[in-house]
Amino acid sequence: MDKRQEANQEETPSSPQSVDEDQLVRLASLGRRSEFEVLISRYEQKILSLCFRLLGNPDEARELAADIFAEAFKSIKKFKRRSRFGTWLYQIALNLGHSRLRSLARQRAVF
Repeated sequence: MDKRQEANQEETPSSPQSVDEDQLVRLASLGRRSEFEVLISRYEQKILSLCFRLLGNPDEARELAADIFAEAFKSIKKFKRRSRFGTWLYQIALNLGHSRLRSLARQRAVF
């Protein structure tokens, strides 16, 4: 096995569910979508629950959760690992959730 094959094998976990969060974050920050999807699957229900508690509407909650995951994927290279991934993701969720609440309040005020 040459050095490139060894490096690729080292970067490819045998089972993403068994890989620790730090490694998944590192690989996701390199653009590895499958590792990011594993991270998201670990937090999906918690984020959906938070979105529903904020908005009170299941459809709005699912839409907000999708926006949160898209923002996290876009920004994961900026994640400095000073906190856990879940804490960082929750902060994105709260920021976008409060922004959505303000937007909805403005829309209601206009109508």
